[in-house]
Amino acid sequence: MLGIKDIDVSKISSDTILVLRRLTPTLAIQLDSTKIRGVVTEFGGRNSHSAIIMRMLEIPAVFGVVGCLDFIQDDDVAIIDGTDGTVFINPRGTTYKKYQEKMQIELEEKRKLKDFLTKETLTKDGQKVQLLGNIEKASDVLKVLENGGEGVGLFRTEFLFVDRTTLPNEDEQFEAYKKAAIQLDGKPLVIRTLDIGGDKQIEYLGLGGEPNPFLGYRAIRFSLDRMDIFQTQLRAILRASAYGKVSVMIPMVTSIEEIRRAKTILNLIKEELESCNIPFDKDISFGVMIETPAAALLIDIFAKEVDFLALERMI
Repeated sequence: MLGIKDIDVSKISSDTILVLRRLTPTLAIQLDSTKIRGVVTEFGGRNSHSAIIMRMLEIPAVFGVVGCLDFIQDDDVAIIDGTDGTVFINPRGTTYKKYQEKMQIELEEKRKLKDFLTKETLTKDGQKVQLLGNIEKASDVLKVLENGGEGVGLFRTEFLFVDRTTLPNEDEQFEAYKKAAIQLDGKPLVIRTLDIGGDKQIEYLGLGGEPNPFLGYRAIRFSLDRMDIFQTQLRAILRASAYGKVSVMIPMVTSIEEIRRAKTILNLIKEELESCNIPFDKDISFGVMIETPAAALLIDIFAKEVDFLALERMI
């Protein structure tokens, strides 16, 4: 049990439950699911980006437990029920036995689900549905494929920028995207450009305070302002498109002008690569995420400007 603010994840021992004031996505992505058995935080919610990462890592987590740093002590034994959002501290024998049985039932359910991995994905009326996974790093592709995924619908590239002190260069990004594309062997790979701001901060970029952190200066608005970072990332994505079925997607769009500016930059980079005889997919698909109220209201207009739309479920 660790009730501390700053954590050196390399020093965390096995069978640990983390108790924190808040869990940032930057820290969440570094957690080792073989050592961390659960997470409890004082702030945050079940729809936060950190919570999404915890579900992806299959680490039980309960967010928004007021006072948890005061009433949970080092060396306490705890049960974290991420499904019901409950935390049991030093549980009695009956509670412990109940959750042991519950864990066994869930393991059995997971085993049964494996029988469906090779079955075709159809709706009740017989329509084929393609199931794609979300990843934070190229190595996550294997987990998607092992679980029957038919490709990657969202590569969250911001996690290439965390846990370091300098920006990843073009070749570093290219190698990560290329690795994912090759592992997918022709299956779709949708790469989202950098989405930082809100609950996703990168200290060395020095973004500072933001009065509207979730809809203000973040994601595509940051990228269009920091053209050096945006162009480097787009070049890396385009180069990787020579190795698979790659698409590029822009996050947190709020206006048609942002889409058109991003497309113009993408086309200029295409011309640059072509002039240097660097291979890439000239017909790479370009899409946007619909995750702001403005985007939802303008979705019919946006649809005329892009090849595809991705609907964010938390809109």
